[in-house]
Amino acid sequence: MTRRGHDVILIDQWPEHVEAMKTKGLRITIGLRDDPTEQFVVPVRAHHLYEIASIRPRLDIVFLTCKSYDSRWMVQLIEPYLAADGVVVSVQNSLNDEWIAPIVGPGRDLACVLTAGGGQLLAPGDTWRDHIRNAYVLGELDGRMTSRLERVGQVLGAAATVSSSTNIWGAKWTKLVKTCMAAPIAGMTGKRSRELFGDPDCRQIAAALGVEAIRVGLALGIAMEPIVPDLTTEELIAAPDFLLGKGQPALVPGKEAPNFISQDLSKGRRTEIDFINGLVCRKGAEVGVPTPVNALAVDVIHRHERGELEPGPSNVKLMVGALSSDSGHAAASL
Repeated sequence: MTRRGHDVILIDQWPEHVEAMKTKGLRITIGLRDDPTEQFVVPVRAHHLYEIASIRPRLDIVFLTCKSYDSRWMVQLIEPYLAADGVVVSVQNSLNDEWIAPIVGPGRDLACVLTAGGGQLLAPGDTWRDHIRNAYVLGELDGRMTSRLERVGQVLGAAATVSSSTNIWGAKWTKLVKTCMAAPIAGMTGKRSRELFGDPDCRQIAAALGVEAIRVGLALGIAMEPIVPDLTTEELIAAPDFLLGKGQPALVPGKEAPNFISQDLSKGRRTEIDFINGLVCRKGAEVGVPTPVNALAVDVIHRHERGELEPGPSNVKLMVGALSSDSGHAAASL
């Protein structure tokens, strides 16, 4: 965005990262880590959180890219600097718009879904993006097509492929289903997402996680976007193995950024599992849909956070063993 001439400021809570960007610029590697398509350094305007009060920016568009558990306080921090006709765009996993909109107002919240691409903050001031162009879908919370969608899409389009949707909640829940399937298993095994789908145990657990998330979405009345082309959600519930495709050899390990749960665990910090599979559990409780497999996944990742487990295949075996016992007591069997 900066290279395309947009007036961009970066605000971050990691002091070393901000100082590196201030002194050296932001280094961006795109494509394969060992054979990148592009690598460059961009001089950027980076600021610490405490500097916002002194620069007093008037922000037209805020792309929120923090962890879901930091969203509320970050939006509360930035709201006084958001223009009256400004907008917050949640470029995050989970359903952050549900807790962003009450802070800034629904009219100043624009939803966004990442549909392709991943990345990693390698070191202060040093980032990697595994896709040449990530893909995003933008949408108004009420489903309208507006000129604002086009305006924000043009800005985001400087760095990505962008489309718009009249069913953004359906698109977000579809992404949540996919994230629920891959994220916890990648975290508990230490593998990259694409390595998982050829393993029978991983496939069994991932499919069970996905079916529960689909059932909750249907109970909530969400019109999900197609999760697998040419198959309805009802057909996927009846034949859940189709959720993961066929595990073709084309799904090669090592060519994608590590899953975000894996990244958090490797850095010894809190994960977003409560805002992914945990969110499905809470939503399921609201509509009376049981979610024992997602509850198991949350519990296993929490145990990793507490240092009680180490990533490895045995954790999936633990999940399979628990589910093969009385499913009604699955959550307690760990």
